[in-house]
Amino acid sequence: MGDRCYLEITLRRSDLDRFGKHLNASPGEEWWDHLDDELDQPGIVTASVYEANYAWYDERCAAAKEEIDFHGWHAEGGEYGPYEFVAFKGKHLEAERNHDGELVIAVDENLKPLSGMAHLRKYVRTLKKVRAAFAKELPVVRLEAAA
Repeated sequence: MGDRCYLEITLRRSDLDRFGKHLNASPGEEWWDHLDDELDQPGIVTASVYEANYAWYDERCAAAKEEIDFHGWHAEGGEYGPYEFVAFKGKHLEAERNHDGELVIAVDENLKPLSGMAHLRKYVRTLKKVRAAFAKELPVVRLEAAA
């Protein structure tokens, strides 16, 4: 059965089947529980999933290697806390977040960071890049013949 959590992932509508392949979904099969179009970004959708096994970590990494761009977050599971994630141009990164959705840095009892700021900076830079790429998406214009 595994360790399941809630997950939201934002990606290009045209990549839904490509991403679904990593979940063993057939082309055209709905692998999400809910799908929303991003109103201000034509061609970009956010899929919500109520029971993503191990936050689909392996599946997200495999999709990123195929250069499927996406970003999102997942809630805590039984063995892990909540994280944000991003994939852009073949790279997949994660960053820990708290229950309010803010990025966090783990520290030891002496308040010494357990992970460097460099990783968090790289994550934020990559997230900004994928969001900028999605913002540049243009709507598909269909020309219809005059009746």
